[in-house]
Amino acid sequence: MEQKTSNRKLTTIKPEDLPYLSHVPASPRCIVVTTYYDVEKEELFTYVRRSDGQLVVMRTLDMRDGTYIARAPIDSELDVPLPFSEIVLQHFSLDSSFDALRDIEQDLVNALSSLHKYFILLWYANHFKDASFDRVLNSEIEYSFANHRSFYDCIHRVIQTVYETYADRPKKLPDSFRRIVDKTESVIRTKYRFPTPLIRFYKSREGVFRTLREIRDNIFHHGQTIRTVSIFPDGFGLSVDEKLLKKLGDLNLWPEELLKLNRIGSLLAVLEYITRDMFDAMQLLGDSLLNSFENPPKAIATGHAVYFRSSLAKHLASLKEYRSTHWFNVNAVLRIGRDNSFSLGAP
Repeated sequence: MEQKTSNRKLTTIKPEDLPYLSHVPASPRCIVVTTYYDVEKEELFTYVRRSDGQLVVMRTLDMRDGTYIARAPIDSELDVPLPFSEIVLQHFSLDSSFDALRDIEQDLVNALSSLHKYFILLWYANHFKDASFDRVLNSEIEYSFANHRSFYDCIHRVIQTVYETYADRPKKLPDSFRRIVDKTESVIRTKYRFPTPLIRFYKSREGVFRTLREIRDNIFHHGQTIRTVSIFPDGFGLSVDEKLLKKLGDLNLWPEELLKLNRIGSLLAVLEYITRDMFDAMQLLGDSLLNSFENPPKAIATGHAVYFRSSLAKHLASLKEYRSTHWFNVNAVLRIGRDNSFSLGAP
């Protein structure tokens, strides 16, 4: 997270005096120290922990990339709320779950970065003759599927931490999402005594997880790859009938009216779907965790939400448009910044 600090005299506070706290949690929960935006003062603060446990208060002029907590966003049009991050911070601020949350957020950022690279590479392809695009885009496709799998294992780590902290006589859980989701509902219920909302969460992700995992395994373990990537002024295309991609057919990524000649579908649709699935899983898991408790652990910052502030946030806000359109004027997408709207426009 890059940010500039002012030359104002630094002060220190105790962690329990953080301005966003409404409740100081007891062990095993921890006090979450994060960037804070004071809506009334219109000021942004970060906190640095000293060796004596005190926090150095640092007023920052702006945040270029990262998450923060506030009663309202710095910019309501450009900063995106992250409800799952809010639920973990508010109710499940355990050291291990918060470490996993940071990894989940990074995997989401990685997926958004792949979307951004898609448009950067498309701009480059529109301006330069380069025969290496098949190789470059194949590596990006492979990375996106690997990042998706990493994300689900991080999701599982949050569940694992909450389960092992709060469950009555918890059992040792397997260390991967796959080893739970592959089991039947009956086994999950009887062996691990999971609450119904968490069982439903795992089984709701099973179909998509299996499909994308199989493609990843075919890439990384069986050497399959995309044979040809087509380049158009408004996007990169893939043959939707390729062996590696046929597994995606049931997901309806490529409506007939959005295919180009010879059944060429947009690569953007694949990257959008992967990113959307990750964000949707975060949303659903947050609700599932809360619904697993009659009385969830008390919120530590009542009235506050977590927001994502980044030049990449535009892609998170634009997922619906990517899903419905597929082909874009790349210059219109890349010039969207903090002073621009989200109206992308078709080519």
